[in-house]
Amino acid sequence: MIAGRMKPRVLYVLGYGRSGSTVLGMALGQHPDLVNLGEISTLPTFVPGPTYIPPRACGCLLPLDQCPYWVGVARRLGSMAALADDGTMLSPRMGWRRYAPWLPEPSHELPRWADAATSLYRAAIDEAGAQLAVDTSKGAPRAWWLWRSGVVDLTFVWLTRGLEDVVRSQIRHGRSAVRTGISWRLAQRQVGQLVRRLERAGLEVPLIGYERLTREPRTVLSEILAHLGLPWDEAVLTPHPQHTIGGEHEGKLRGQQAIQPSGRARPPLPLKARLAVKLFDNRAAEARASGPGSDR
Repeated sequence: MIAGRMKPRVLYVLGYGRSGSTVLGMALGQHPDLVNLGEISTLPTFVPGPTYIPPRACGCLLPLDQCPYWVGVARRLGSMAALADDGTMLSPRMGWRRYAPWLPEPSHELPRWADAATSLYRAAIDEAGAQLAVDTSKGAPRAWWLWRSGVVDLTFVWLTRGLEDVVRSQIRHGRSAVRTGISWRLAQRQVGQLVRRLERAGLEVPLIGYERLTREPRTVLSEILAHLGLPWDEAVLTPHPQHTIGGEHEGKLRGQQAIQPSGRARPPLPLKARLAVKLFDNRAAEARASGPGSDR
């Protein structure tokens, strides 16, 4: 980090896919002091070139090399190719190493990765004229290394959603209920471990339920903004994809929308899916037992 420059401020949303992080990010991104980057950990797969996975595009539905915002971010970094080589994706070694704390930290890889991630956050914030970036990547390993590196001014929230609705969403996209249950459970455990470490270090990590967000959007969003030290703004009640990376494609196509409970019919889950939910979902018990320094 260049001497004398402030660390870029980032709100990192912890959690699991299909838990509402896309709509939460799109809502917060409407605040004049915030820019919603979306799932920035997947950015290289959106950049035209060797790492690109078609037909991925910006929240504005343009390819990144045609989007005025991301072209501006790339210009600040030096080139469009720099977006695909910006350190947003963890190497496998860094991904699993945080779960083996007895091993030494990757001293050579971590500074390079952290500097690249910092440059990206700063370029994105400056291009938007914002004070703070929202990163809905959700993964605990990325959050851990950002925190350990100390080069970003991080604030966290933990977004949760009942496993039954997560499984229902994943089934609609052709994914296995059992695999979803396993990966969801592991993700909850990983995030819980990280949150305990953060709270022991004196950080507050609010637990945000997607169900409550859709029932009481004004209350929940005002709590998050207060957590960030930002004033209320009515615009956050009308989410918009803008230039977000990743997330639910249907949400991007709908454009401007409102936060409210889904009106979609909820047919009964197949037997195997119901068994997976019963086996893996103990979120409610964990959440009630949670608290600063306690197991979540």
